[in-house]
Amino acid sequence: MPPKPPLLPSRVRRAAARGPLVAALLALSACGAAEDSAREPSADQGGAVWGADYFPNTTLTTHRGERVQFFDDLIKDKVVAINFIYTSCPDACPMETARLLEVQRLLADRMGEDVHFYSISIDPAHDTPEVLAAYVEQWKIGPGWTFLHGSRDEVRALQKKLGVYNGELEDIVGRKQDHKLTLVIGNQRSGRWMKRSPYENPYVLANQLGSWLHNWKLPAAEQRDYADAPAVRTVGAGENLFRTRCSSCHTLGGGAGEKPGPDLYNIHRQRDHAWLRQWMIAPDAMVAAGDPLAVQLVADHGGVVMPNLRLTDVDVDNVMGFLADESARIDAELAARAPEPAPVPPPTPPAGSESKAPCHSSPCTKVLAGAACTSPNLRHFGRPVDATSPHPPPRWLIGVQVAVRRVRAQPAGNA
Repeated sequence: MPPKPPLLPSRVRRAAARGPLVAALLALSACGAAEDSAREPSADQGGAVWGADYFPNTTLTTHRGERVQFFDDLIKDKVVAINFIYTSCPDACPMETARLLEVQRLLADRMGEDVHFYSISIDPAHDTPEVLAAYVEQWKIGPGWTFLHGSRDEVRALQKKLGVYNGELEDIVGRKQDHKLTLVIGNQRSGRWMKRSPYENPYVLANQLGSWLHNWKLPAAEQRDYADAPAVRTVGAGENLFRTRCSSCHTLGGGAGEKPGPDLYNIHRQRDHAWLRQWMIAPDAMVAAGDPLAVQLVADHGGVVMPNLRLTDVDVDNVMGFLADESARIDAELAARAPEPAPVPPPTPPAGSESKAPCHSSPCTKVLAGAACTSPNLRHFGRPVDATSPHPPPRWLIGVQVAVRRVRAQPAGNA
């Protein structure tokens, strides 16, 4: 039997009823789309499009003082993440660095092997290789992440090729703080490139760098089922700010660990409320003004200054509310998990004392634990002697009280 002709798309079949010309045009369109699909570039073709003819082979200097070529040494046939920073940046750059630190820890020993990070300074006059090396040390940055210095023109050319140059503000106004914060990730060999936000979830970034850009050549660490996915919940403004602005540097109830900032569990109880608000709004100004606690915090955390997140009063209220609520939730969890205290057994009496009860029972004839009290009865000690009392004191106590009164009645010189 002759083979059946390929089935035309349903939209073409429906169009046949409206006329042969419409059907023919749609059929040609479908064929053209199929041809375009067949002509999609392969991995090698993609690498050729975004290869040596596109990227400049600029000479840069690493924070270790090595001279390298941008294309040949840094990105050729590699999966990379590239961003542009300057070390004196008071706000966004430290957050980018902290976020990539999280991604670096997630990728672990793959860093420097099949994933590479590059941070290129846009302030070559200040960020010399020595300054970049100090920055790497300050942030405790591990292997696989290189900081790079180049001339202003060379760096500008790279920014333009990667599509992250903010020309009007950086050239005309000269404002470094207005440079684009976009993180560029890509696989040069396959030609796959994409821009990501510096506030992206670190697990998403690690998955894109470690799996997606490698054509999923590595299996997932564990197989999961959508049926086991947790229920989606509403994330409030305070939690959203904490996740996107604070969580790169701070934990909440998990101990600071390797993060550059302190844990924020119950921070609202540890710091003065007014001081904490001011610190969240303008930490750089407080350090510059010499606030003792602010200066101490910087010293305690390796010289890393908390970035100015440009938070409004409403933002601060939302974040502090989230920190208080989450701390209370952790407190409740810890209390629920705490074991019941074990009952304390009564003390064991010393050897040979089993026949004697504790001292000074009242009345002295009371039997304690099966043994009679042998110590004096102190029930009436300090009371005036009253012979008419239904419970008169013992004679030894009467004698003591009389002797005490006599001593007190004597003049001071006769004592």
